[in-house]
Amino acid sequence: MAFVTDTLPADRWDFDLPRTLYGAMRRRLELARSRARLLELEDRILADVGLDWAAAKAEGEKGFWS
Repeated sequence: MAFVTDTLPADRWDFDLPRTLYGAMRRRLELARSRARLLELEDRILADVGLDWAAAKAEGEKGFWS
């Protein structure tokens, strides 16, 4: 009978760690860019997506780590 586990072998985990961290950082930076672009939108465009300026400002001013 085979033994099933949900953990990676140590050598594979070490190899994937840099890629995982890099991917997480890229996603966070893209989120920060998206939030910055949100602050550039006009009120009529914000209304089209169901946001007001206060909600857009609150989201846009969050840090990249949020």
